[in-house]
Amino acid sequence: MKKIIIALLFMLMFSCHDKPNLCIVSEDFIKQDLQNPLTAEFSSLDCTSEINADGSYTVLRKVIAQNSAGVKKEYVYKLMLKQNGSEWTEKANWTLLDMKSEEYRH
Repeated sequence: MKKIIIALLFMLMFSCHDKPNLCIVSEDFIKQDLQNPLTAEFSSLDCTSEINADGSYTVLRKVIAQNSAGVKKEYVYKLMLKQNGSEWTEKANWTLLDMKSEEYRH
């Protein structure tokens, strides 16, 4: 019985490893849209994602970055992404289907 439980845990660990971390994937696409991408501050707490019926993903992400005047602003992004390659960590394996952003106002 112990061997079966250990085998199941082992399989579970490795099957979860291949799932894409959409919060990380979204960062490169968001940085392309920012006026000062090097100032981007991302928090994993401000990111949610879901899979859509067509197999694409929707990601909601908040980022803090400086605008063109050098003032830090918070922005909210909604991205629709489609994975078209096996390795999720490679940006080239993703297609940006749609991206919307707006300044976050408290």
